[in-house]
Amino acid sequence: METPRSRAAVPDPGADSVCAASQDHALRPGDVVDRAIRGAVSLGGGQAAAQVLNIAGAIVLARVLTPAEFGLVAIFTFFLGFLTALGDLGLAMSLVRQPAEPSDHDFRVVCTFQNVVATIVVLAACAATPWVLGAYGLPIGTWWWLPAMALAILADSVRFRPLVRLERQLRFERIGAIEVAQAVAFNAVLLPLAVSGYGAGAFPVAVFVRSAFGAVVARLLGPSVRGWSWHWAIARRYLAFGLPYQGVHLVTVIRTSVVPVFVGLLLGGAAVGRLEWAAMVAGFPLTGLILLQRLYVGTFSRLRAHPDKLSEFVTSIVSMAHAIVAPAAVLTLVLIDPIVRLVFGPAWLPAVPLFRWLWLACLVIPTTAPLTGLLHAFGHSRVVLAVSLAASIATWLVAVPLLFAMGEPGIAIATLTLHAGGLAIWIAARRLVAFALLKPVAVVWACAAPAGVLAWWWHARSPLATLPDLLLCGAVAAALYAVLVLAAGAVLSKPAREVMMLVGRRVPMAAALRSPGGDL
Repeated sequence: METPRSRAAVPDPGADSVCAASQDHALRPGDVVDRAIRGAVSLGGGQAAAQVLNIAGAIVLARVLTPAEFGLVAIFTFFLGFLTALGDLGLAMSLVRQPAEPSDHDFRVVCTFQNVVATIVVLAACAATPWVLGAYGLPIGTWWWLPAMALAILADSVRFRPLVRLERQLRFERIGAIEVAQAVAFNAVLLPLAVSGYGAGAFPVAVFVRSAFGAVVARLLGPSVRGWSWHWAIARRYLAFGLPYQGVHLVTVIRTSVVPVFVGLLLGGAAVGRLEWAAMVAGFPLTGLILLQRLYVGTFSRLRAHPDKLSEFVTSIVSMAHAIVAPAAVLTLVLIDPIVRLVFGPAWLPAVPLFRWLWLACLVIPTTAPLTGLLHAFGHSRVVLAVSLAASIATWLVAVPLLFAMGEPGIAIATLTLHAGGLAIWIAARRLVAFALLKPVAVVWACAAPAGVLAWWWHARSPLATLPDLLLCGAVAAALYAVLVLAAGAVLSKPAREVMMLVGRRVPMAAALRSPGGDL
């Protein structure tokens, strides 16, 4: 343990003077974007594989479990998210967002603090287990579920060091490999156990195995700083950004507690299962955004000194987000009935009206997610926290009366109030960076609409009765969307056109954003 230094001697984690062996601070703007895009494409392949596995696992669970059992998994998923939010403290993002590389000493201090907090969270979860069992009337045989999932948070704290270093170095291909390994481990444990009769009890085991295996793979693939150091003054400097940043996630978790806590205690596990299933299916089109989420803060931070390049990149990222979400969202909405019957099973048909309400989030999140990352990159995490807190309070204020008046649909409608905060996020981001989003976003959704009409006509003319029929219809509609997007390239802005060519041609985007001189 080291002796605390004076406040004046502690380096400011937000200052450009903090640097170490890494030379990512010397990259030109175009080089940063080029590395970010190449990493995103590499990461996207790995994360796509991970998401396919996770979605397949969710489908199997939905077919194997009853709505009540599915609701029980959702309740424990909420507690896992709550514990994770408590144990993170935003320290990872506080390190990632620094324009210059933090020193090894700073890494050791922050990682030590992270490990201590994770240990405290595990102990608190074990202490809270009797209350959780009593509140939900769970059998005594489930006493180990919450402690097992809490141990996963301790394993995540081990993964913290190499993962942060990889993200700072924009080594997204290795991050993708770690996430694929976790998805494989999770589903390799979850699916056999669930199918074998363990039911919801397979979930906590799979959660722990996923985190433990991810920690091992991260230590093998990622650089790490060995040793521990305790220095409260340094940790407090990083917490100055991390706590408000993580506060946004904690507020979001508390907001989502409307379903697993409020609905679960009043209406039971089956109601929770239907609402969580609807939210899961409505969120499937958004899973493609995982390709972009790691680009936001790190890349935006490094382009802050170059407003023109940052403006183009923000426009490109938001356009890409909508281009990814729009076709999947439209086709899911149009084909939801055959999807439920053929993929999930008819037991979930009563939840389809809930899905249609929750689907509306697909119109908003592709814009608010990147712009939220932009605010974090500029250090405005308190603004995001204030917006999230206000939206969460509004959600609870609307949810309670709507639940008593309308039942489950009232909760689905109430969750939409959260997205009203997107306007405040847009206004705050617009004050930082000039960007033009309306035209490229409108063009993307205009291209998705005919694909949806084609799928609707196909199903109306010849009802989709088998899974191959459903897949063929979706593939043809997706091909139509791709053709329309390529044809619409002439009316899109230059950055948006380059985004559409990203999958096939990575160089034009980087070249367009590379300046002839100037270092970050």
